[in-house]
Amino acid sequence: MRVLSVLVLLAIFGANQVSAGVVTSNVIFGTGVTNGSFTVAQAGGVELGLRAKLRYNAAGNPENTFNEIGPGKYAFDPGVAPTQPATRGVWSYEWSINSDFDGTSGFKLDDLTYSLSMTSTNGASLAASDIINQFPFNPFADHAIGNSSTAEGAGTVANLFNYNNLIANNTLAQNSWRADLYANNYDPTLTGTYTYTLSAFHNGNQVVSTSIDVLVGVVPEPTSLMIFSSMIGMMIVPFRHRRK
Repeated sequence: MRVLSVLVLLAIFGANQVSAGVVTSNVIFGTGVTNGSFTVAQAGGVELGLRAKLRYNAAGNPENTFNEIGPGKYAFDPGVAPTQPATRGVWSYEWSINSDFDGTSGFKLDDLTYSLSMTSTNGASLAASDIINQFPFNPFADHAIGNSSTAEGAGTVANLFNYNNLIANNTLAQNSWRADLYANNYDPTLTGTYTYTLSAFHNGNQVVSTSIDVLVGVVPEPTSLMIFSSMIGMMIVPFRHRRK
């Protein structure tokens, strides 16, 4: 395992090496949260999206900074977030579930079951949970809920009294969660790779699944070394040529 800062990692891979994935049709939670940089999977009329995000910058505020370094890969530095408790890192992850993104499935949110889980290389984990139907998410979760026509930031924030009605009559749910939320053995100061997997099922059969890797102070192997070596080679060759 090799440790490298996010600035160097982005220089090697490029901040936007792959096309940013957008979810259908907007990010409906929060204020001023932009669409893009999601790792999106679509099948059977169902769409799932995951991404990682800079939750706390130097001033302790969120940014639309996603540090996407390749397909399904995001990079952040380890450490406790500025102005925050010792359990919080600088990054968070965001998920989107659209049970009928193109109008072909006919599913409402509660017609499907779901699984969100996380494993890591440093001992942190998130047990597989149905983040729509399973306690503690049901009967209450503060998901933003709407449908494919809901405007940016205009999702209805669920509460104890309206949650079941919302998931029975809508197709889109989204949220943004800190890495420590619901996780076991999470330590923001540790390096490691966090793999999040989100899946949707109908009658016990998987419809679609997506996953991301969040690299915290870690260079992916072996691809990173190959790219890094090629970049060094490109810098050395012109230098040698000029000396002749």
